[in-house]
Amino acid sequence: MDISLRIKQLRKAAGLNVSQLAEAAGLSQSYLSEIEHGKKKPTVDTILKLCSALNLSLADLFSDQPATPVPPHLRPLVEAARDLTPEQVELLLPIIREFKKRRG
Repeated sequence: MDISLRIKQLRKAAGLNVSQLAEAAGLSQSYLSEIEHGKKKPTVDTILKLCSALNLSLADLFSDQPATPVPPHLRPLVEAARDLTPEQVELLLPIIREFKKRRG
């Protein structure tokens, strides 16, 4: 697997440009661009930052299966829900489903 192409693929799937992903990951735009073009190899720390910025696990990053990054407009919701218990998630799901019903 070519990590540089995978990062670029996941960035585009998330609807982000190089500048946006670099900022979200705390990287310089030029460094991320060099990674995506295969000119630099990312460190483990950089890979972890990119996964976090894309809301993906390491398994998602290295998987041959297509990953579905969280769209930018949903990232605050995912971040807010990250530390919820399974019981809290179960309480929240009916509220989200009700919003979805009313949207249509």
